[in-house]
Amino acid sequence: MGEHVEATSRHTHRTGRFEHLDMIRGLAALLVLVGHVRGFVFIDYSDLTGTKLAAAPLYVIGGLGHQAVILFFALSGFLVGGRAMREIRQGRWNLPDYAVHRFARLWTALIPALIATALLDWIGRDLLRLNGYGAEYWDILSSGPFPGSDPTPTLTSFLGNIAFLQTIAVPVFGTNGPLWSLANEFWYYFLVPFAWMALAGRNISVVARMFSALFAIVVLILLPFPIIALGSIWVIGATAWSLGDVVRALSPGRFLLLVAAIALAIAIGGVASLARPSLPTDILLGLACAATLPCLARLNNPGGFYGRLSFWLSEISFTLYVVHFPLIALLWFALLAPVQFGIVPLAFAAAAGLIVAAIGFAAAMWWLFERNTGRIRALFLQVLHITKR
Repeated sequence: MGEHVEATSRHTHRTGRFEHLDMIRGLAALLVLVGHVRGFVFIDYSDLTGTKLAAAPLYVIGGLGHQAVILFFALSGFLVGGRAMREIRQGRWNLPDYAVHRFARLWTALIPALIATALLDWIGRDLLRLNGYGAEYWDILSSGPFPGSDPTPTLTSFLGNIAFLQTIAVPVFGTNGPLWSLANEFWYYFLVPFAWMALAGRNISVVARMFSALFAIVVLILLPFPIIALGSIWVIGATAWSLGDVVRALSPGRFLLLVAAIALAIAIGGVASLARPSLPTDILLGLACAATLPCLARLNNPGGFYGRLSFWLSEISFTLYVVHFPLIALLWFALLAPVQFGIVPLAFAAAAGLIVAAIGFAAAMWWLFERNTGRIRALFLQVLHITKR
């Protein structure tokens, strides 16, 4: 719920990270994973028999995957967009350096994830010849493959996903449906800063301002409306960054009142988004999530176990997001399909097995690839002779 978001935490006065923002980033990735696992393993809530109330929390938590992506958009806007907009306003924005940071951040995890997707899909579809890749179980699954889709990985789709054109000019690659949000994320990275540079940039020429405006207009014309509309959440998150000084200056009493108001807004936005999923409720939830971020950034880092856990979850969250779905789909197609369970111990054991497998796979992929993002970024800067900011 992309970076697929760059939510690498910025400086605080204690450890150089915002541990609470790290934690919510990691938890958001886990919510996406849990939501997909619930869709594979458990029957729909409406199909449960007997008393359903005790099972409601499981289904609510397992239904928050889309809301977690909305949080990702707000968090990315806050940490990436907020900083970029500040530097543009101050006349310090370095476009080549910014672009290298964004591409290195995304490609270092995405390209290996695409290769892993092709391999996992080949194992399930061609080597084991499992049902499911042709949408045979669409009637019982809440997520892909869906009727009419072709999960066969193609070179065109591979290259299109590398260029962040999924859902725009090509489908998502193979069975990896969660990659839809990376196209949103990538285009927000450049659309918003260029538009802001045209409106509020300092120390730039008229020609550069006109080019920035033209780029933003062309992208707005070419992008599908849903991507543009959800971009408002990213913009709201970027705007929330500028409120950090205001929030830090609040007295403890006023800060608590603000937190209470935001908590109420999140509750209302979350319930509305679950009850009536739509663009307006997504934006309402995104607004509430964005308002939370400068408040969390104000809090001291607890450190200790919490700090270590938040760091680890945050570090693997992007890789977890982009690699988990093809793996759990393959495992369910091979070991369980078409069986789904009610609220029984075997269901929780199966779900736990899929979750542990996905986290373990993501941790290995992170260790092999994403943890080297800094080295890849430095190599790009060196090869392209770009001055590091």
